[in-house]
Amino acid sequence: MSEFMKLVERAVRPVLAGPKRKLRMREELLAHLHGVYDEERARLGDDHAARAEAVRRFGDPAALTADLQQSVSFRERLDGRINRLFGWHPDEPPVRFAGRAAAQ
Repeated sequence: MSEFMKLVERAVRPVLAGPKRKLRMREELLAHLHGVYDEERARLGDDHAARAEAVRRFGDPAALTADLQQSVSFRERLDGRINRLFGWHPDEPPVRFAGRAAAQ
């Protein structure tokens, strides 16, 4: 199921929103994907085919990113910008974050 997480992450990560809003988006999209997968597995009886059909029905992550971005309010976009400037980023080592925070 990590394939679903990667797909959801490709759709949500580029969205400019605060961390709480993005977490809700991830949870909802992942729940939707799992629901579609369960539905297709019951219909098809094959795990691999059900996964492929769920991914197909999910659609293009870039198009979904645009739709998600349109649903974000001004306040949530502002929260996202502040978090990008001052927050910790998952790919950033803790020492670098501490240095950046001290410099700010």
